Amino acid sequence: MKTEVVEGLAAKDERESRQATPSGRRGLAFHTCRGAVWKCRLVVPKRRLPVQEYQRVTSSSTSVSEDQPLGRRAARGGAVQILGYALGRLPVLVATLVVARILAPDEFGVVAFALIIVGFLEAINDLGVGQAIVYLPDERRFADSALAISVAGSVFMTAAVWLIAPVIAEVFDENDVTWLLRVLALTLILGAVAQVFDGVMRKRLEFGRRTVAILFRSFGRAVASIALAVAGFGAFSIAYGYVIGDVLYLAATWVLSGYRPRIATFSAERAAAREVMSFGAPVAIAVFLTGALFTVDSLFVGIRLGGGPVGLYTIAERIPDAAITRVFFVISGVAYPVFRAANVREGRLASGYLDVLRFQVAFVLFVAIGLACAGPALVPLALGDDWQGATQPMQFLAFSAAGLSLITGAADVFKAVGRPRLVLWTMLGQLAVMSPVLWFAAGRSVTTLAATMAVMAMVAAVVMHGLACKLIDVSLARAAAAAIPPIMIGCALGGGMWVGGAFVDASDVVTVLVQLALGGLAGAAAVALVWRSLPGELRRLFGANAEGQAATPT
Repeated sequence: MKTEVVEGLAAKDERESRQATPSGRRGLAFHTCRGAVWKCRLVVPKRRLPVQEYQRVTSSSTSVSEDQPLGRRAARGGAVQILGYALGRLPVLVATLVVARILAPDEFGVVAFALIIVGFLEAINDLGVGQAIVYLPDERRFADSALAISVAGSVFMTAAVWLIAPVIAEVFDENDVTWLLRVLALTLILGAVAQVFDGVMRKRLEFGRRTVAILFRSFGRAVASIALAVAGFGAFSIAYGYVIGDVLYLAATWVLSGYRPRIATFSAERAAAREVMSFGAPVAIAVFLTGALFTVDSLFVGIRLGGGPVGLYTIAERIPDAAITRVFFVISGVAYPVFRAANVREGRLASGYLDVLRFQVAFVLFVAIGLACAGPALVPLALGDDWQGATQPMQFLAFSAAGLSLITGAADVFKAVGRPRLVLWTMLGQLAVMSPVLWFAAGRSVTTLAATMAVMAMVAAVVMHGLACKLIDVSLARAAAAAIPPIMIGCALGGGMWVGGAFVDASDVVTVLVQLALGGLAGAAAVALVWRSLPGELRRLFGANAEGQAATPT
């Protein structure tokens, strides 16, 4: 029996070597010798490596072993990252509000415009290598190739920004944008390199370490921006704050990932580089198009209405962005590698997708409805009376953020099954359809644009998840059954908050607290009626006895 097992493992090594290294004899010789060593260990059986450990080391499909509780690990990883996000995003949000009070709306609009431009470039800056690391086998040659590609691409992008910054400033009639863009361009190199180390941690589902690195970036940006704004650096306080935060982020990912580049890294193996780019390039373009979906409305406001309205629109986006979009990106950062791990286990991806969809719809709708209902009291409370004009745009942009986040959730499924080009084409189609409509709406007013964006984002989210269901053989009826309970609970929550806002005449703080209390009661009652299994599902994912249960990849 032992002989058969060991010979089988040796044969597996030889087969994998031919698949993993089709163009080199060195890999074949290495794995063949290792198979011979396994056979020799029959003579000294006490030193034989356990079969489970051998499978963990040699697995080329995923770095997560088959017997690990994937659902529980994903849920706890997501919870850790969301907690880390909340701890890290809070100082960034506070910094934004403090700097917004120090700067005039026009001055804040200039730096917001520069951030929009850099945000477009960040989407394709790392050429998708971080996503490729998650998808490809956990091998050093892929990480080395990804780092070399990332450094080369980001240096080229930074140099291009330095050269064209004066042209961009002249086109949009904002002279200060020139040096703001040049300073922010430094974040392109820092962020691209850090994405390689981040991808290694995501591949291995090391979400706790990844959260620590993100906290370094968040606190670095917040503290530096506030200090520089108080010191009188004006709009450049935010730009310098971003650079300082990204330096800390790169250092943290380097230390925590455990991956140490070598000098030979920058002469990347051609075959590995080709595989990285084959997956990463379509993903990078798709991410760029996704970023365009998230920012094209702000860009149109800046072009058609000028610095003041774009500052108003940007600040209206900040609260939904912090409360919905950024949190969802954290969830997506967990969902994609977990979907990828689940895809290699037959029958796991479909059920995992439905569980994830249910919780994703619940999260985005609950927060969007809460922000929309509390907006008239929340905006003056958070931003001051000077920003009351941002109330109505913020209410609509909350639902826009919800729809765009759900689009990202569907894209995670496409990538997990190895279809990055499908993400590219669907994003391109959405952008082609939405851009003319948003351009027209931007010429009317910021409120009209926000309302248009909300409607189109929600429709696009439904279409994207319909495609995801077809791709993984999930019926639309099952997907609807998963989404309906949180939608009904969201309606109840909104009704309770509306009653609180309509009949309570008090200060903004008291009004918001009453709305939250009434909305929470109505939502809890709805959970008892339409989602009775929620407490049990949460116990299954987070409870102490979850190890022994069959876990769904949620």
